[in-house]
Amino acid sequence: MSFEIIITSFAEHDLLDALEYYNSKKTGLGDELVDELDKVFKMIEVNPEQFPVVLDKTRKAVIKRFPFNVYYIIVGPKVFVTAIFNTWRKPRIWKERSGIH
Repeated sequence: MSFEIIITSFAEHDLLDALEYYNSKKTGLGDELVDELDKVFKMIEVNPEQFPVVLDKTRKAVIKRFPFNVYYIIVGPKVFVTAIFNTWRKPRIWKERSGIH
């Protein structure tokens, strides 16, 4: 069974900010981040429970090569991505988003 991944507006905003930053540093670097993110999403689609719960029902998947984590909640056959979060930011921000059900 494959799970449907739904990226919330919060997570979409996180990603757009990260892409803008990385593309300003080096052409194509944002694409490399997207490639790494796609790998994580494919793993989540197949088995979202493989990643640990870090707060209530929120799980965390680590993106390799970049200082980002994907935070998400499983609701039936759907996975709601609540944050694509830079690990240098204050964790309070993604924790506030964990109430999405």
